[in-house]
Amino acid sequence: RTAAWQQLRTAKDPKAIPLLLQRIDGFQLMGQHYGVMVLESYPPKVLQRTIPKLLDMTSPYLRFCAGRHLYASGDKRGVPAMVEALQVPDLDMSTRTYMLNRLYDVREERVLSVVRDLIAPGVQPTLLGSVLWALRMNPDAKTIAACRSLFEADDRPDVRFLTAVFLFQAGETGRVDDVV
Repeated sequence: RTAAWQQLRTAKDPKAIPLLLQRIDGFQLMGQHYGVMVLESYPPKVLQRTIPKLLDMTSPYLRFCAGRHLYASGDKRGVPAMVEALQVPDLDMSTRTYMLNRLYDVREERVLSVVRDLIAPGVQPTLLGSVLWALRMNPDAKTIAACRSLFEADDRPDVRFLTAVFLFQAGETGRVDDVV
């Protein structure tokens, strides 16, 4: 399948877009991810016409990807789409992680607030790692405070390590000795 996806990305056949849009919502997460990568390979004019159609999909991941692209292009629909998708209750960790990995340069507070809310006792360490990765470019006071609180409240070694490293990268070196 990977070869087929790669061929679609390389060919950039406009006839593939309607077919992809017709089926992408029914794909599993990895297929949706590859489908978005195929769409992203098209020229910007084609992408601008195509990406908004993902807002109407049932998949939170596809709606998030649409929002991410719209945000990057300055379209006001982008932020609400990302926030709504990130707030879907009971979203599986893989989908949420894929979303978080697409936030590398988003600095919009409404989005960051939703991501920051995931820094909470009981968070799965794998998810926490993705959350902190998404927030690393914007280590603001609220995120630092949430990390401090989690460091103190959660005694799991991996959670303490992840929060200590984040805090260290934000300039707070005191907790590293506690976890090394």
